[in-house]
Amino acid sequence: MAGDRMDTMNKEQHINIQPWQNPMYHLLGAGTQMLKKLRQRCRPGYNSPRGISIHDYARVIDYDLDVTARWLHYLRRFNHDRGLVPGQAVLEVGPGADLGNGLILLAGGASAYTGFDMNPLASDTPDALYEALIARLASQEMEADPSIVEQACRDFQQGNPSPLSYVVDPSFSFDDLPSGHVDLIFSHAAFEHIPDIPLLAKHLYRVSKPEAILVAYIDLKTHHGFLAKRDPLNMYRYGPRFYRMFSYPGSPNRVRPREYEAAFREAGWSDAIVYPDVEFNREYVDAVCPALASAYQAERADMRLGGVVLCVRK
Repeated sequence: MAGDRMDTMNKEQHINIQPWQNPMYHLLGAGTQMLKKLRQRCRPGYNSPRGISIHDYARVIDYDLDVTARWLHYLRRFNHDRGLVPGQAVLEVGPGADLGNGLILLAGGASAYTGFDMNPLASDTPDALYEALIARLASQEMEADPSIVEQACRDFQQGNPSPLSYVVDPSFSFDDLPSGHVDLIFSHAAFEHIPDIPLLAKHLYRVSKPEAILVAYIDLKTHHGFLAKRDPLNMYRYGPRFYRMFSYPGSPNRVRPREYEAAFREAGWSDAIVYPDVEFNREYVDAVCPALASAYQAERADMRLGGVVLCVRK
């Protein structure tokens, strides 16, 4: 199953920037942020959750399998080597452009899957993608009967009651979800786009069963394509006033790991653990930290984190 695909953890992203280059990257990042803001005014909305064409079925399927593999790896790590238990109900926050993760989890034994998003990014996913994914899953060892997964997908596509469901709520209030019905909550690179993390933690607490577990991968890097590779801490170079002025729907919230942990603890969650998943080389952090906004200069160990997995229990 998907969990067998995870073979690398705690990856280091090596960046080479010298201190004298900081002013150049400051200007590059500011200009890119302003251009993105202008483009959003001309074409409002958030419609590009990842850099893979939805019609590139093989790459999309590989991506979904890798995402679920990361979730199940950290679920077992957090939950004393216990993974997905057959019959559990799963909620995914921010599934993005397709519900492939839901089919993979149903194939792994989940009884129900709900994808919950602010934008209808998965509303027009080609049926052929799901057919290709089901064929790939059928060639692997599955916990569930392949025909059950096929039927769930078919019912979903035809608008019939199905273990696979999709809820879009622009207010992100979770009012359409009943209280106390979810065993597991997963999310991949979505929390960093949600502006009110304390409120999110409260909503997720309400919809969860006792002893429910949340596993969320959080991308802490700059999201502008070329800067994400060359200067991934770029968005932290700017003070709050500039960043608010030129933010747009989907802008990263710049919330750091300790703040996520504190927000979920305050909402009633327990056993909060933040696992490093991507780290930057120390030389890069040492070179850019003095040029970051004052709120991000103090804890260089924290700024080495480019991606983390937050795990909590209700």
